[in-house]
Amino acid sequence: YNAGNIASEFRRRLKAAELAGGWSPGLVNGWTQRFTAGSLLQDNEYRAEPGRVAPVPLPVGNELRALFFRYQLLEVAYFKMKNHNLIERTEYFQLGFNSNLQVTRSMQSLGSTRSDWLFSGTLGDGYTLSKGQILLASATLERRIATTAVPMTQAGMAIKYYGQQNQQSLWYAALSADRIR
Repeated sequence: YNAGNIASEFRRRLKAAELAGGWSPGLVNGWTQRFTAGSLLQDNEYRAEPGRVAPVPLPVGNELRALFFRYQLLEVAYFKMKNHNLIERTEYFQLGFNSNLQVTRSMQSLGSTRSDWLFSGTLGDGYTLSKGQILLASATLERRIATTAVPMTQAGMAIKYYGQQNQQSLWYAALSADRIR
């Protein structure tokens, strides 16, 4: 965009697959842990949009072939509601603490465009403030360390508030921020 007008456009095609297996000791005192290992494939392809001005240069396509290990810790605290994100449909909100830590290693020997390490983590929690009021908060952090470039760090946070006014109305507010360096 330039001054609110579309300056250029391009197409992105994403192919992704994940094959994984894991183990969990099960539900213990309202908490569960999951240990997962696996492999993933992700191909990003960029091309000009027909009939549109393409940016110069186009983003560079890449292929990711990687092995990963993931650890999850979840507090089992789901809340059944209606009319929050979907009209007249039952929804389940996770109000308990949840975390996800993952270490990923991509390698050129597996077919990746480059070899690098990716460390990522997410944290989230949900709170019931009073009857009909819910606050959901989450934070993410990713650090990519490539063999051919400077490390890249991405951090983000999000907060969502749902305030039930009555059976037919709901007040909703959201705030999110991301930073990539």
